[in-house]
Amino acid sequence: MARTPISVFNRGGSDAGFTLLELLVALTLAGVLLALVPPALGRGSDAARLRGAATVMARTLALARSEAILTGRDAAFVIDLDGRRFGLAGRAAEGAFDPSVRVELTVAAQAVRGRTAAIPFHPDGSAGGGEIRLSNAAGSAVLRVDWLTGRVETAGLR
Repeated sequence: MARTPISVFNRGGSDAGFTLLELLVALTLAGVLLALVPPALGRGSDAARLRGAATVMARTLALARSEAILTGRDAAFVIDLDGRRFGLAGRAAEGAFDPSVRVELTVAAQAVRGRTAAIPFHPDGSAGGGEIRLSNAAGSAVLRVDWLTGRVETAGLR
């Protein structure tokens, strides 16, 4: 049995290739798609920065509560707005804010010294209470510390 070679480029005798119109349409579509990609990636990285900052902060708040309960002594979560850092009082800073993340605090007046604030946690599990709002171009996240139970709740993270 003899085999007949078949070419995918042969269009029944006409010249193979693309027309100028087909090339222009393809290049236009590629340009539009490339123009849409960077903004989409930027929103994704902003959301990741926000989610990361809120997660680390919530864990550090929970760590302060656990430390107070386990040691039987007060512990405090401290946030330095000028230095854009946070952590447990008496220790090196646990985390830092990305410059794109905006921070707003609501805490008791006696817990504020200049641009540094603290949320105290007590051995019985209670806390000074407060709210920390983080926001950037991707949205916002809110961390609430219940004054009675000391529990940390997060809202706005997806």
